[in-house]
Amino acid sequence: MIQLGYFKILRVLLCFSAVILFSCTTKKNTLVTRTFHNITSKYNGYFNGNESFKEGVVALEKSWVDDYLEILPMYQYGNPVLATSVSPQMEKAIQKATTVIQRHEITAEPGAHKKGKKGRKDKKPKAKTQKTKDNEFTFRQWIDDSYLLIGKSHFYKCDYPKAVDMFEYVSKKYKKYPTRFDAMLWLIRSFTESKEIAKAQTIFDLLNDKKISKKMTGRQKMELTALQANFYLKEKNYSLAMEPLTKAVDQSSDKSEKTRFTFILGQLYETMGNREKAMHYYTRVLNMSPDYEMSFNAQLKRARLADVSDRNRNELVRQLKKMVRDEKNKDYLDQLYLALADVMQKEHNIPLTIEYLKFAAAVPSKNATGKGHAYLRIADIYFGNENYVLSKLYYDSALSTLPETFTGYAGIRSRRNILKDVVKYIITINTEDSLLKLAAMTEKERERVVQGIINRINEEEAKKKQEEQSQIIFPGVNPNMPNPGTGTGSTGQWYFYNPATVSFGYAEFLKRWGNRKPEDNWRRTNKMQTVQADSDVEEDEEGDETPPPSSADLKNKNFYLKNIPLTSTQQALSETRIIEAYYSLGIIFKEQLQNYNQAIRTFDDLMKKYPNNKYQLPAYYQLYRLYLMNGDIAKSNYYKNIIVAQYPHSDFARIITDPEYIKELQSETDKAKRFYEETYRLYSAKMYGEVISRCSGTDSLFPKNPLLPKFDFLRAMATGYSATLADFERELRYVIKHHPGDPVEARAQEILNYIMGQKGKIDIIQDTVIRLYEIDEKASHYYIFIGNRNIDIEKQKILFSNYNSVFFSSENLKVESMLMDTSASMIIIKEFPGKEKAMIYYEAIKKSNTVLVQVNPGDYSHFIISSKNFPVFYEVKNTGQYLAFFEEKYLKK
Repeated sequence: MIQLGYFKILRVLLCFSAVILFSCTTKKNTLVTRTFHNITSKYNGYFNGNESFKEGVVALEKSWVDDYLEILPMYQYGNPVLATSVSPQMEKAIQKATTVIQRHEITAEPGAHKKGKKGRKDKKPKAKTQKTKDNEFTFRQWIDDSYLLIGKSHFYKCDYPKAVDMFEYVSKKYKKYPTRFDAMLWLIRSFTESKEIAKAQTIFDLLNDKKISKKMTGRQKMELTALQANFYLKEKNYSLAMEPLTKAVDQSSDKSEKTRFTFILGQLYETMGNREKAMHYYTRVLNMSPDYEMSFNAQLKRARLADVSDRNRNELVRQLKKMVRDEKNKDYLDQLYLALADVMQKEHNIPLTIEYLKFAAAVPSKNATGKGHAYLRIADIYFGNENYVLSKLYYDSALSTLPETFTGYAGIRSRRNILKDVVKYIITINTEDSLLKLAAMTEKERERVVQGIINRINEEEAKKKQEEQSQIIFPGVNPNMPNPGTGTGSTGQWYFYNPATVSFGYAEFLKRWGNRKPEDNWRRTNKMQTVQADSDVEEDEEGDETPPPSSADLKNKNFYLKNIPLTSTQQALSETRIIEAYYSLGIIFKEQLQNYNQAIRTFDDLMKKYPNNKYQLPAYYQLYRLYLMNGDIAKSNYYKNIIVAQYPHSDFARIITDPEYIKELQSETDKAKRFYEETYRLYSAKMYGEVISRCSGTDSLFPKNPLLPKFDFLRAMATGYSATLADFERELRYVIKHHPGDPVEARAQEILNYIMGQKGKIDIIQDTVIRLYEIDEKASHYYIFIGNRNIDIEKQKILFSNYNSVFFSSENLKVESMLMDTSASMIIIKEFPGKEKAMIYYEAIKKSNTVLVQVNPGDYSHFIISSKNFPVFYEVKNTGQYLAFFEEKYLKK
């Protein structure tokens, strides 16, 4: 009996096993196989993959830091650096979903296994199927969801091309299922993030069609509305974003999402100047019981929107001060100080506004851009008050702390670059003028003045140290705070009489660059530079700056006395530098800053101090034009009459009296410009002989050619490539001699100085002129790690391999190692489909806490390089040279 029972159990087990094995096949489409694959797909592969995906999304949102000083993004994704931190979760989701597709997708038509059997008809398929173009039926339970999960995982990794491929596949193949619309919504997200505006708009138009829209679920319609608002926000079209965002707030059932959307709506109304609506939505946010950070910022927004003319002004300030003292707000002090600065600025209390902004920049903060906002506002205030020296310094600080994605970043950089020249000319005028005044004194008078300067610097330092020791957390009103000033400082004030300006510049320098040795190219980590021929190419933003004097220099008499122009020749050169600076400064005020009143003052100062200077005629013409633009006809006619009477045959007189003459000049200029562009194209094509020939004849072809300096410089560069070093030197000296004051003079002098300092080196021309590398962002790229003998390269190779298997497993990256030379080895990771992907990997490696953490920074270099540039690099083996190229073309972009 016992034996019989055993065989019964065995038979049952064998039958059950047979059913399981039978149902595992994907070649048959029966109730048993469908049920088995459906259950296994849902509760094994897809469930685990989706759980991993959700874990990654939660982790990303936790690591996301919102910048409440900017309009918040509607969704917390799209940051390539943060995306690498959730790559393991997304890779696991992709792996699980792929397994579901590979093991559980039934491709057989229901009843197909019975076809051909006598007397039986094929049954009509009842499964979740759809006939494809080639008349095959595909069983789709959980398969469409798995494809969608793969696409979403790629999306959160910021791999938008792969995500788009998956979403497009789902939207086209699964047309009769709701998954199709989910895929199209994710396509909108992908195209919005990758800035493919036209493609995103096409899908919007399709889904907004009434026939299509009625097939969508309520959730999908709500998502479409929210994505429409997100699309307009990304495009900074705030007026169009209002309506869909308002609908999304009303339709959303997710509390966290609803609160976030409401806050953004308040920000939009605040940006558009609707104070009442903004206050309304910020109040709604507070009523939604948000997390502390959003609650704090909603309260702060309401406080900053308060009208200072209201009776609650004092209460508002008291409340903000109370919030400053609250320990819970220690991470938000910068925002509180910015709010207090708002109140002071509305009351036109500029000194206290600046003081609060300085505190906002000084306190620690979890918001990386808070410091940049404070610096920017200080810079704007000083700029508005025409204190261009301090304005430029604070724009420098703002650019060094704000991300390049910050709204208006390019405009800030452009203004800073203009002010860089303004400050240079102001300092030239003030310094040379002060030195000339010192030269006119007796030796004892000079020493007495210099000692007075040193004493004031010592007093300033002692005062500053005392303030730092006694400084309390919250600043009060300081009645002795100096006025920021309203002038350029170009009217005779001696530069060194203002130790605050000098010491401030020095402090800013140390804060940003450290205590660097004063030497050529002090800003560069690698001193090798790439010289470009076209003087229109923008120079390194800070490359022409030199470090300010040290604290010891400022207290040394010889620092002030050594450059005093005591001979008539030295004084004449000093005056020439002042004249050049005045005229250049006036042109910048007029053409680039459109500050016509300041331009008038500058040209007036030039003509009063140096009435017979070489710019007399053009300065008169500039004053004529400036007064005309300001509507002062009487003064405009005054300068017009001078030009016509004293310089009747000049171009300026003919321009005033003959309106057609300027067209003739413009025509000649246009011809010269086209000729230069053609010549430069030949230069780029390395046709140096033709370039030299064309440049040599320009003075006869275009007698009044304003581009002549550029032609001469281009000829010099072509000579450098095609002739001897002596010929190159000769051409550079010609440019320097014949074009003083022109930008090409400085460029030529820089190259000549380098050549003269490097004579005897075999690779002089290669290092200074020939550009070995070319940027190609779409070419495939490699990541390169170069380690010296102190690094175990095989161990490091394993660390890279392990990291890639976790964070970049779907990229199929190869890790190779090779000997670079007798002192260094190289690890090559390849390959990436373009610059953008390679830079994401580079930034991820920098932030990794496993790959580089055990190696000394001085023992290795790492960078990315295109497959086109790699053979050149490996042949030259000049790491420092390539790093300079990498810094210029990759890191500064």
